[in-house]
Amino acid sequence: MSQIKLRLSLSILHLLLVINSYSNERKFSSNLLNNKGKLKISGYIADKNAPNELTLFIWSDVYVKEKRMYLPHRTQKCLVVDGKFKAEIDSISVNSILSIGWPNSNGELVEAINTEIAENGDSIYIKLANYKNDRLSTTFKGRGAEKYECEYKMKEIWDKLYNGWINDSLKIPPTDPAKYDESLRALYNRESVWHYCLQGQLNILNQFENKMEQEDYNTLKTIVVLNCEYFKLKQLNQILEYFHTTRGPDKCQEIDKISKKILLQTDFSAGDFENRQDYTKCLLERCKVEKILLNKPSVHEVIKLQYSNELRDRLLFENIFINGWVWDSKIRDTIERESYKIVTYEKYRELIKNEMDNHKIGAVVYDFSLPDSSGNIVRLSNFKGKIVFMDFWFVGCSGCANYYNNVVSKVEEMLKDQKDVVFITICIDSKRSVWMKGLKLGKYTSDKATNLYTPLGINDPLITQLSIASYPHPILIDRDGRIISNSQKELQANGAQGLLEKIKLALKKE
Repeated sequence: MSQIKLRLSLSILHLLLVINSYSNERKFSSNLLNNKGKLKISGYIADKNAPNELTLFIWSDVYVKEKRMYLPHRTQKCLVVDGKFKAEIDSISVNSILSIGWPNSNGELVEAINTEIAENGDSIYIKLANYKNDRLSTTFKGRGAEKYECEYKMKEIWDKLYNGWINDSLKIPPTDPAKYDESLRALYNRESVWHYCLQGQLNILNQFENKMEQEDYNTLKTIVVLNCEYFKLKQLNQILEYFHTTRGPDKCQEIDKISKKILLQTDFSAGDFENRQDYTKCLLERCKVEKILLNKPSVHEVIKLQYSNELRDRLLFENIFINGWVWDSKIRDTIERESYKIVTYEKYRELIKNEMDNHKIGAVVYDFSLPDSSGNIVRLSNFKGKIVFMDFWFVGCSGCANYYNNVVSKVEEMLKDQKDVVFITICIDSKRSVWMKGLKLGKYTSDKATNLYTPLGINDPLITQLSIASYPHPILIDRDGRIISNSQKELQANGAQGLLEKIKLALKKE
């Protein structure tokens, strides 16, 4: 009976959220443009290591903000002369993300500016000074400068408060299992690290309220509230997972009760939440919590139960895109097929179909033509008749280095005499010089492998076909150039032994 009541109360809460979300029949894809003229950006880099060129990245309709570097986007180059730069962007969609940066000596992107509030008609002057605590000291002037300064200062205060909280032993660490009971009550009493950081950001925002348009104020408030909610729900899920695993569901009634009350505190009624990129990210974290509370087998089942219409369709797709890499191939295939049958909005049907085609076992892999370190062009078809293991990486990726050193290098050594197995590494850095520096480091690959890079970067057809959005990304291909596994869990999470067994199994098949 208690389970039925819990399910009913959560369903009512979600009904209210969905009604609010769709009361105005809004669309998630914000393709309408402002009609305020061009976005103008100029500035000065007061740093002796100033680059000769900046790159502007513009993303529209981003469905997974954290993976934006691997999603379709526009780029625009901007020359830097004596530290000065100037650029104009013809058009930028509402709810776009704009990033300005340059590669450092190791090929890693130095992201000087990252903003979600850029719009046509803004004309800002940016001064980038020397690093302070791993951040560029940044100031803004010009038309629209107040909102950029506010956004920058809110990010600064978040970092300062969060790091201060974590380093203060008198506070409650959010990730210490020994104090999860205290952490749960801190969440309920609105005294967690996330509430603490949110209040600091809102204090900054309120200082700028009379200096910017109300619409910009509301947008910034929505962004920081969603950010807090996401981390709060993520921590709640972590706590629940720990207690249900260590104590068992039967001994977690009180914890579940408090968790349900925390969910009821979430209020998306005041603000333009549903049109922000982080909205569905928050809802997916919420679904993870409800999976535990409702004793459901998967987030996929919770989405089907709690949501409908376009919001349901978007969540079904994002669940696949964000979480699918940790699933077994068969589980992913089942969820993708069922989602495709359920989804009615054509946009998300196409996205899911694309994921299905690119990840399913047996799909033919694009016959790429990529250069090696000697300038020779290498094609996948060159290795027909052999088992091919491919590892995608980029310079500066610590996870890529760890995967190579702890998994790939060991398997490579164990199979060094196996002539029917080929190890190929593909670097997604578009600059050959950056890739060559990465090869010389010896952290990401060895000279035993066939090492290639993509001159088109993440826009290479191979990366597009395989829908690669996070790195490292391993793929196992059979003798006919078809996918055996495109699952990071199967090829990465089980360590060297797991990868070795997967390759040996492939060798046994004719």
